[in-house]
Amino acid sequence: MWNRTSILVLGPGSTFGLQDEAHRRRRKLLGSAIPRQADAGLREPRRKGNPQGDRHLAGGAGVRGAPFDESDHLNVILRAVFGAQGAEFDALRKVMPPLVALGSQLVFLPWAAHADLGPWSPWGRFLGLRREFDVIVQSLIDRVEADPNLEQRDDVLSLMLQSRYEDGTAMSRSDLADELFTLLAAGHETTATQLAWAVRTVAQASGRVVAVGR
Repeated sequence: MWNRTSILVLGPGSTFGLQDEAHRRRRKLLGSAIPRQADAGLREPRRKGNPQGDRHLAGGAGVRGAPFDESDHLNVILRAVFGAQGAEFDALRKVMPPLVALGSQLVFLPWAAHADLGPWSPWGRFLGLRREFDVIVQSLIDRVEADPNLEQRDDVLSLMLQSRYEDGTAMSRSDLADELFTLLAAGHETTATQLAWAVRTVAQASGRVVAVGR
């Protein structure tokens, strides 16, 4: 259940904060932004972005008893969703874990999500991290829009930038940032943790030892 605090954390441009016609329009736009033919393209950065995961799924690392680090899924998301690389990749890799962790906590602390007492308060720290995230996303948008091969890109950010509402308008930059943060906040921990423990369970069932750790 998404409450008012959840919407406050995710941002006013997140689908979860929209109502009625605005919500319908956004869902339709996002539904067309990631067409079925993009699936193959998204699988490629997922594979390249997680060589450690490939080794474990192949069974080699499990035999050797090397740890399976479920936090490495963030690398995959940063490439498949943001198309990030270089300095922007490193910046997102640094800011995303504390931003998502703090945002997840604030969802269950409504009183804290309304008190900005500067960097010493939870909400103040969250706002500072969110500003860092927004700056990085704006830089990514500038780079992606300037890419002459934009139409061939298959990361989610690029697909969103190319999508249009029924009246021909595009999603605003602030809405794009809110939607991207929502994807990270709503999916990156739950999916990664489930996959990591699934791999561990399968490995144990097959007689292999896989240590799951952060």
